[in-house]
Amino acid sequence: MPKHMSPSESDLKSMKREYEEEVRAVIEYGEDAPPPKKESKRKIMLIYISGGILVIVAVFLMIWMSRDTFSLTESLEWIKVQLVGAGEGDGFPVQIKGTNIAEKNFISVDGDVAALSDTALTVMNSTGKELYSVRHSFDNPFMHHSGNNFILYNSGGAGYIVQRGVDTAITGTEENDISAAAVAKSGEFALGVQGREVASELNVYMRDGTAKYNYQFFDTYITAISLNADGSMGAVCSMGTQNGELISKITILDFNNETPVAQYESRGNMLLDILWGESGRIYAVGDSALIIASDEGFDFQEFSYGGQYLTAYSLENNRAYVSISGHEYTGGCTVHMFSDNAAPVLMETDTRVESISPIGGAVGVLTGEQVIFFETEEGRELDRASAGTDVKSIALASENMAYALGISEIRAVSIRKSTGIQGGISELLESSQNKEASGKQSSSEVSD
Repeated sequence: MPKHMSPSESDLKSMKREYEEEVRAVIEYGEDAPPPKKESKRKIMLIYISGGILVIVAVFLMIWMSRDTFSLTESLEWIKVQLVGAGEGDGFPVQIKGTNIAEKNFISVDGDVAALSDTALTVMNSTGKELYSVRHSFDNPFMHHSGNNFILYNSGGAGYIVQRGVDTAITGTEENDISAAAVAKSGEFALGVQGREVASELNVYMRDGTAKYNYQFFDTYITAISLNADGSMGAVCSMGTQNGELISKITILDFNNETPVAQYESRGNMLLDILWGESGRIYAVGDSALIIASDEGFDFQEFSYGGQYLTAYSLENNRAYVSISGHEYTGGCTVHMFSDNAAPVLMETDTRVESISPIGGAVGVLTGEQVIFFETEEGRELDRASAGTDVKSIALASENMAYALGISEIRAVSIRKSTGIQGGISELLESSQNKEASGKQSSSEVSD
């Protein structure tokens, strides 16, 4: 026979609290008082505990994956963004803030989308929830992004803003007009400005905005900048003319030395953008050739487009993507993906590529009204999805979802995770609906 245990003092106190709660409920609500919601309290507590565990796991994974370049400050900035972004939005489409977003100002940031309009920078997650928004008054805004950091600047003007996650860290003004800017993952930043007594100058700043370094370009104008991960070095593209010929230069600078570490000259090739990847690979995109180097020896090599036309490019994730076509305005393209020392992976399209966005092991390309998804290991097409008639740029949220920038709104398009079957989700749904309608019609005809 089981032995009966007498209730402990804590049990008696617990029973007393429950009885007092029931009495208070009856006094307040009458005999129809609802029973105490003990189960609901337990569920709420479990939700908080589960959420806390998920945050801890996410932080641990982030620290582990970036253990070689770990920064407590960067981690805290990332955590702030995650806390602000908790929950879901109302989905897409979402109206843009302002009246216009340039194609270059629409990018993917770790699966979220960042859109810089003529009035504000807005960052949203994949459910359409706004994570944060930063207003500006720039006439010609552009941005550069690395890690948790953005630098917004007024091209042709003097103003700039450094944004670190949800926090606006620095709002500044240069003495001369800005032509290019870059921010490092560590938070240091650089601005290319019109020179006072020379063609142009590079001004480099510490994370807190303290001036760190200046370099003068006597006869070329800065067009693009990229910093290495810790902000100790930079790669600068500049442009000038010599005897009527266009000359572009890449200058590698160590911010502890006045003399350039390396320089490279490319003739008849206008350099548009540059990336110093975390792997040490440097890519500079020109209108007639891609220039590649490594920070181990700065041995520059040119990949010529062979007289073909550059239609779109992307420099992200330690890789360079360039789309070239034999036709200036129409026709199919070949997208070349360059990664480390491997041979380029080729991806073919039958129409003109207007925008490129990679993420993970996939890349999306915009051709007309369609987004084509490719896997990047072999360049195999995965699937296609319609993005709308007014789409002008894309940014991948995942390997099967893309944000599409329209004239007045941002949309989301997706494909089924494919194993090589062609045809987008919309086409599959349309086919299924057509079959269903056909079946109903046949049934009606038989019954008649």
